[in-house]
Amino acid sequence: MDIELKEQILKLEEQLMYARKNDFENILSDYYVEFGSSGMKYDKAFLDEI
Repeated sequence: MDIELKEQILKLEEQLMYARKNDFENILSDYYVEFGSSGMKYDKAFLDEI
């Protein structure tokens, strides 16, 4: 992985550490998907439910 990509990923992760719900809606891609250890799927639409 090149240095620029690593720096960009780190910057985005740092933004997420201090983010509010509205920030997540702006930062996350519409295609974002994450699976929790329970098997539950979390995506951008999940933000509307919480």
